[in-house]
Amino acid sequence: MAGKRGRHPKKAGGRATPKGTQPGGHVSTQVRAIFANAAEVVRDDPADAEVFASSFQQVFRVEGLQSRALAAPEEVVREALRVGGLVGLFVARSIVVFGPHGARARAELVFEKLSAKTPPPRWLADMGNVTVGEVAVLRDQYGDGFGVYLEYDDPTSGVRSVGVYIDANMGGIVKDIIDGPPLSMVRELAAAEPQIEMVTIDAAEARARVEAAFDLLDQAYDLELSDDIDDLRALAEQRFSLLPSGGSVPDEGHEMSDEEREELIEAFVGSPHFFGLPHEAREIGETICEFADDIDGNPLRWSPVVVEIFLMQWMPGEVIADAEFFRSVPLVLRSWVRFAGERRGLDAGLIDETVRSIDQWLDEYEELVREPAAQGAAELLAAAVASGGVDLDDADAVRSFIDSYNADLDDVDLDLDLAEEGLLENWREFELQLVGVMKSSLAALRDIEQPAELVAWSASTIRSGIRSGDSPFVEAAALCDLAADEIAAIDDLELVSSVASAWFEPIVDWDSYPQIEISIDDLALASTIEHTDILRLIVALATEGPGAAASAAALTRLLDVQPDDRDVVGEALANFVTVWRAIGVLDSASRLTALGQWLLPRAFASRWGGDFDA
Repeated sequence: MAGKRGRHPKKAGGRATPKGTQPGGHVSTQVRAIFANAAEVVRDDPADAEVFASSFQQVFRVEGLQSRALAAPEEVVREALRVGGLVGLFVARSIVVFGPHGARARAELVFEKLSAKTPPPRWLADMGNVTVGEVAVLRDQYGDGFGVYLEYDDPTSGVRSVGVYIDANMGGIVKDIIDGPPLSMVRELAAAEPQIEMVTIDAAEARARVEAAFDLLDQAYDLELSDDIDDLRALAEQRFSLLPSGGSVPDEGHEMSDEEREELIEAFVGSPHFFGLPHEAREIGETICEFADDIDGNPLRWSPVVVEIFLMQWMPGEVIADAEFFRSVPLVLRSWVRFAGERRGLDAGLIDETVRSIDQWLDEYEELVREPAAQGAAELLAAAVASGGVDLDDADAVRSFIDSYNADLDDVDLDLDLAEEGLLENWREFELQLVGVMKSSLAALRDIEQPAELVAWSASTIRSGIRSGDSPFVEAAALCDLAADEIAAIDDLELVSSVASAWFEPIVDWDSYPQIEISIDDLALASTIEHTDILRLIVALATEGPGAAASAAALTRLLDVQPDDRDVVGEALANFVTVWRAIGVLDSASRLTALGQWLLPRAFASRWGGDFDA
């Protein structure tokens, strides 16, 4: 957007600060980089310096697998006092304005102390002292998201705006931040796009929306987002914090009742758009409504972006169907998009644009729904349906089989002998597919010599713990059906691998270990961790290597877990963490060890019938 400021230099170092202002050699690399880059930007445009002041606050956040921030604000403030001069003043003032709330008072004291020796330039003293003005929302008719814009008057750079784009298709998280011109210019730009409108919004509501979207962003991981989020987040948060508090985020959910959904399906069937569609059309309409439940609950909201999500991500990964059903989906979707767009009163040009976007993805969509590996668990279930002799054209029979399958899934996990042989065969193929993914994802870790001493130590610890009846060794042995009088003869690696994966699909031998107490609730917890969950955790941990954070909380953050399920998943993962710490896969601080990096891929590959190194 016009009026966007330049970006600060992104580099690990920077030219040395003037004599007497260099960071001390005892500070971390991150802190040294902050001061080196600060020495560069204080000589540039004050507006660009402010962007850097906002951007380096990112090192104080805990994200993803991190168990702690990359730098401590106390260390940076202390170094600012030691460095002094304009650079020290700038860093201290940056934390006063944009830094963590707990560090601002200390940074203010340092800034005042340094100011007594080196008077700060006017632009630095004024940094953050803006006057907020009008607030508006920029939104498109599609409903993919909206930008909340706040205009403000900066003593240094004049009237500007900051916009926070909130993405409805990604659950309402912040997708981008715009450092923009005055709202009058934003309106001119919006007026040139007929599908975009700009409306005023209550200031307190605007603040609440932005704060809620940042909170949701902090709960999301592994996303490809704009670099401007890192650069401008602290600036945006500071600007919006100047607005009145007490606002609330309107409930914009579109959750439909069963009756409302049925009425909508009937309206589609009775519309001209339904004429000439294949016999699967009604069922596909129901599938479209199920997809909407995973987005925002509104099956009438379609755009080119929603089409892409539906065809490229959701259909291949979530739907079990025959080839004819998948072939019919694009045809029915075209009719549904027109039906939905007209029902919403959407501009005809936007409806046409959305319909045309379907063709853009057809080749890739057909490849994805045809490729067994892309189907994962969905393909496994489809094969199970076929092997069970179910007529795939009989929707009621398929639905009945799937309901029965899901109802018995815990039993299948606990005792695979209960499953039919055809399902077992497909299940083994599915597990071997996962082993293949693990091998390709961690190719650099294959064919590495076994750390024999570490494995031997772990095996000895396990045997001693089992003989002594200590927890968690005795529970792990029972979960793996390892008899106490047989553990001496078991190979070290086999023993350690079995115990490391004990809490995955446990097989409990109650007779061999009558003294232990593993509740049904504990076993139910174990079943909440799926194959793909374990695969994702192992790949992430082994890729980061020794030192990777692996507490139950850190592991939970790696998974795409709904907020309501986080506690349950965290409890289930805590069982793994307890065992892994006891056998040396994790250290006492729940960080991955060298043994853990080497062992976990091999332990679970073996559990799934494969060989990580073969």
